[in-house]
Amino acid sequence: MATSAKKLNVSIDQEACLAIARRARGTPRIANRLLRRSRDYAQVNANKNAIDLKVTGSNHERLCV
Repeated sequence: MATSAKKLNVSIDQEACLAIARRARGTPRIANRLLRRSRDYAQVNANKNAIDLKVTGSNHERLCV
């Protein structure tokens, strides 16, 4: 997750990485999709270029994941 976040030019903390990986059930394609959706949510709704556990949780709640 950290490598994909670096390619997307967004910082992510360890707890958010684990939360995304847990919801992706070990599938890299799903994990990258959730990471992109979390990045978009953080940039638009949270007005920041960093993904933390709070942003990830509210985004996954909104997506019903």
